[in-house]
Amino acid sequence: MRSFLTSAEEAVYGRFTGPPEQAVLERFSFLDDADRDLVAFRRGDHNRLGFSLQLVTVRHLGRFLEDPLDVPGVVVDYVASQIKVADPSCVKAYLERRPTRFEHQTETCEVYGFRSYPSVKESLLAWVGDQAWATGDGPKALFYSAVARLRAERVLLPGMTTLRDDVAGARKAAETRLYAALAGVVTAEQASDLEQMLKRSHGQARHAGVLSAAVQVLFEAETWGEAVPLAVVWDAIESVVGSRAKLRTAMEAVQEFIPP
Repeated sequence: MRSFLTSAEEAVYGRFTGPPEQAVLERFSFLDDADRDLVAFRRGDHNRLGFSLQLVTVRHLGRFLEDPLDVPGVVVDYVASQIKVADPSCVKAYLERRPTRFEHQTETCEVYGFRSYPSVKESLLAWVGDQAWATGDGPKALFYSAVARLRAERVLLPGMTTLRDDVAGARKAAETRLYAALAGVVTAEQASDLEQMLKRSHGQARHAGVLSAAVQVLFEAETWGEAVPLAVVWDAIESVVGSRAKLRTAMEAVQEFIPP
């Protein structure tokens, strides 16, 4: 499925993109008494710091990182100072025992109430569908609304592609439901009339575009000087619109809608 997010937006999803501002750092990386009590159960400074980093990461980003240490140095230093770890570089040892990071993630979810995406997927996509139905929002707006809702409800964000495709699918389903509802209240005759109106509207827009292009050439021709032959002006117009016949057809078509 083609992404409706820019490459820059995809790049910042669920990851740190640089050192956070001080206000953001203090908001998400501050450890209160309960946090520090939980951290204190870990053995060794590296485990205490690693556990703490995973905790502040999920609060900040809404998900755990594949590499728990892929965080800005300022975050490491700020967290280390709060739990009295004198040498923050010791955290490198946190990765030596791979199961530890997952055990800490599980404990963090249990203690702080974080839930998995699959556990709320059905209700979330129902909500996205209702939003699409009621607001007419595009896929990007719905995507960010879904992210905000998941964050607010302490649901771990899934992979970007997963959420993007799920939101797009929910929006498509809402559109289908809307079309079906409209089809149920429109007669066959009305549907035919609407189709003809749309065709005429499309044709008018095409003809108006031809006339607009020709007029633009005339405006430009005013800057060429008074001695420019008319044939040169016509050549310029034809090079833009295609031919005089096409221009005449557009003019006649538009005249049909001009009041007498």
